[in-house]
Amino acid sequence: MASFTRKRLILNGYYGFDNFGDELILLSLARVLQRYGYAITVLSCSPDVTRQRYGVGAIHRYNPFQLIMTFLRGQALISGGGGLMQDSTGPNSVIYYGIMMIFSKILGLRVMHTFTSVGPIEGKFTRKFAGFALKFCDFIMVRDEQSANEVESMTGVRPMVTADAVWLLPPFEGKKSVNPMRESSTPAKPWKVAMSLRPHSRFPEEQQAALVTHMADVLSRSLSHLKVELSLVSCEDDMDFPVLQRFREGLLQTLSASAQENLSITYAKQNEALKVFAEAHWVVGMRYHALVASLLNNTEVFALDYDPKVRMLAKDLDLPCIAVDALSHASGETFVHGLQSYSAPNLTPLKQAVDTGFRAIQVVLESEHKRSNETIEMPVDAPILQHDPSPASEEKKEEVLQ
Repeated sequence: MASFTRKRLILNGYYGFDNFGDELILLSLARVLQRYGYAITVLSCSPDVTRQRYGVGAIHRYNPFQLIMTFLRGQALISGGGGLMQDSTGPNSVIYYGIMMIFSKILGLRVMHTFTSVGPIEGKFTRKFAGFALKFCDFIMVRDEQSANEVESMTGVRPMVTADAVWLLPPFEGKKSVNPMRESSTPAKPWKVAMSLRPHSRFPEEQQAALVTHMADVLSRSLSHLKVELSLVSCEDDMDFPVLQRFREGLLQTLSASAQENLSITYAKQNEALKVFAEAHWVVGMRYHALVASLLNNTEVFALDYDPKVRMLAKDLDLPCIAVDALSHASGETFVHGLQSYSAPNLTPLKQAVDTGFRAIQVVLESEHKRSNETIEMPVDAPILQHDPSPASEEKKEEVLQ
C-alpha cells in the first residue's frame, strides 16, 4: 500500500503524442504541481521528449513493468486535461484511462480525474465502464457543466466544476502588432489571420467548401485595401494537414488573381502553433485549445463548433460561433458580423476557477479522507498562482512546442 506522505504524483493524459492542446495542459499541470513541491512522473507516449521539455520524470504509458514500479512508489494518479473519457474516437480512450484509474486504486494510490471534459460517451459498454471506473476516483473535477452532468448521470456524484488548466498559463512572450482592422487610418502592416481546422464527421467536404466560400468573402473585402498574412495551423500535424491543404487549394481557386496579390498563405506546424496564435489578429478555429491559446494572448477569435467543448466555450464567453455542419446554410455575413461585433471576453473568472481547482487538488492530497468529492474548504492564504510566474517555467513554456 502506497504511503500518502510521499509527494510523488503520476500524471496521465494524452501526453507525448504531439497534440498542441494536451501538451499545453501538461505544461500547466506540471508547472503548478511542481511549485507545490510535488515530484512528477508523466505517463507519455514519448517519455524522452516529455522529460526534456518539462523537466519531469516520464515513463512509457504502455510499459507494464515501469507502470507497476511507478505506481508502487506514487502517492496519486491524476488523469488530467482534454477529453479523455469519450468514445467519439472509439472505445479505446475510455478503456485505457478507466483501467489506469482502477489499477492505481487497487495499488493504494489516490485517484483524481481533473480539469477534463467528459463525454460524449454513447456506447452501452463504454458508458457503463466509464461510470464504473470513475467511481474509483477520490476526486473528480471537470471543466464545464455538461461534463458535470455526464459524470453525475453515470456515478451519482456531482463533481467539482472549474475550467481548463491551460487558462492559468501566462501569455506567450511575443510581439503582437496593432490590429489593422481596428485602425481608422490606412493600415501600414498586414492583417494576420490564422485558421485551425481538423477532420471530423460533422465537417465533410461539402461543409469544408462552404467554409472556403465564407472565408473568401471576408478576405476579399480586406484584400482590396490591405495585405493579409494567412497561417494555416495544424495542432496535430498528421491529422490536420490534409484538411488545411484542401482549404488552401479551394481558397486559391475562389479568390480572384488581383486579390491573391495581397495575400500570403503559410502552413504552421504544431510546434509553431502557440507563437502563431499569439501574434495573430484573428483566429478562426475548430480546435478547442487553438481558441484558448488565442484568447490568452488577446487574439480575436471565431469558433467553429464541431464538439460540445467548443460549443460550451463559445457559449460561456459569448464568442462568435457557428456549427461546422451548418456552414453550407449560413448567411454570407456570418463571419463578417462575427468579426465586426467582436468583444473581448473577461477571462479572470476562468483563471480564478483554475487556481481554485489546483488548490483543491492540494487539499485532497494532504487530506486523510478516502473520499474527497465532498465540500472542500480552501486555505484562505493560498496564493493566486497566475500572478507569480516562475522564470524557469516561462522558459519551458516557450520551449514546449519546439
